[in-house]
Amino acid sequence: MWRKLNYCWRIFGKTLSFALFGIGALLLSLLVFPALRICVHPRQQSRRAMRKTVSFAFSFFLMIMRFLGLLRLNVSNPEKLRNAHGVIVVANHPSLIDIVILIAYMPQADCIIKSRLRKNLLIRGVVRIYIPNSLTIEDTTHACKNSLAEGNSLVIFPEGTRTASDNMPYLKRGSARLALRLGCRILPVLIHASDPRGLRKGDRFFSLSRDGPVVFTIKPQEEISIENYRDQEEAKDARRLTKEIQVRILPGSHYTPRGA
Repeated sequence: MWRKLNYCWRIFGKTLSFALFGIGALLLSLLVFPALRICVHPRQQSRRAMRKTVSFAFSFFLMIMRFLGLLRLNVSNPEKLRNAHGVIVVANHPSLIDIVILIAYMPQADCIIKSRLRKNLLIRGVVRIYIPNSLTIEDTTHACKNSLAEGNSLVIFPEGTRTASDNMPYLKRGSARLALRLGCRILPVLIHASDPRGLRKGDRFFSLSRDGPVVFTIKPQEEISIENYRDQEEAKDARRLTKEIQVRILPGSHYTPRGA
């Protein structure tokens, strides 16, 4: 009986929290962001204000999920995330809310997002402050270079998408290539979720973890300097750098990089 009540409560909590997420995104898009564009100048400063606002909103969203008993957060050395500037942050991607957690702790985080999110009526006004993945390689590199020069950090998930529950994770080489072209450091972040069912790729919305709240453990690793990975042609350097990234964020996994 208790398990059924607990399940029903968590389903209610999950539905409520995601509904509040959508409402919050609409409020940011329709009210807050237009006000910031009018009141904060120049444009660079208004975008900084928007990123800080999103970070605050995501922190509030996580607080709600914790209050409803849906998750717990253990973040090692959170100051390392808050003080990350001018670096590429690479992380594994076990759940739907990984980016929410990272941005909540990183007030000046930029990221590369799927361009189709710009067509989502609820969140398209928010995600427009980030870099779409539909740009050409040259335009993406240019946009990332400008963002890092402004003191932002750039969050990238090298897997390209959430880890499916029935697949072994693998990394693409795009984040390594970008770091080599930009000449910037890499901050690997290991994300561990105790039982992220319902938040993984391919999971049904109403599936939940068996043992109560999902416990997220966030561990920033030592930064990677790319100077040791720039002595060969770019493809080989990117392959070696991707292998090092995988060791940091997917310890124990078999190295299987694919794609660009």
